[in-house]
Formats: sequence, C-alpha cells, structure tokens
Amino acid sequence: MHLFVGNLSKTIRVSDLEVEFEKYGRCKVNIPKGLYAFVDYYNEKDADDAMKELNGKEICGRRINVAWSKQSDKFDASKTERSSNPRED
Repeated sequence: MHLFVGNLSKTIRVSDLEVEFEKYGRCKVNIPKGLYAFVDYYNEKDADDAMKELNGKEICGRRINVAWSKQSDKFDASKTERSSNPRED
C-alpha cells in the first residue's frame, strides 16, 4: 500500500522517515524531490495505522501530511488535504 507524505523539511533524510514509519511495519521510503515522499508498505493494515498515527506529527520541525498515494486503491481525491501536484508519481 502506498502513502504520500507531504510538507517535509528541506533537511529531512530517508532515515528520518524510516525511524518513524518502520514502527508500523516493514516499508520502503522514497524521497524523490525532497519536498514530499512515498512510503510503500507490504501490509495494508500497517499503512493504515501509520497514516492515522503519523498524519500531523512533527518531524524535523514540520508537521507532515500523510495520505493515500494516487497509486493506492484507497486514494480518494475528495478526502485529501494536499494540493494538486502534477509531478507526483
């Protein structure tokens, strides 16, 4: 299951996100442009738990936004708070 993570600090590293997101299960973190990230979980429940617990959490001085990625079957544009980003994978 794919999560989108927005509102990242410019100084954030993959390891900063791994520390937080791996608490909820095995996952892979990717920060393609440095402004947002994708977290891929192998288990849907793990992704759901991470999204619920980490959305709004402060990491590296910024409150992150966590939502289902457009790649996810659970993505619903009407429920997302992030702005449209045409470069999102």
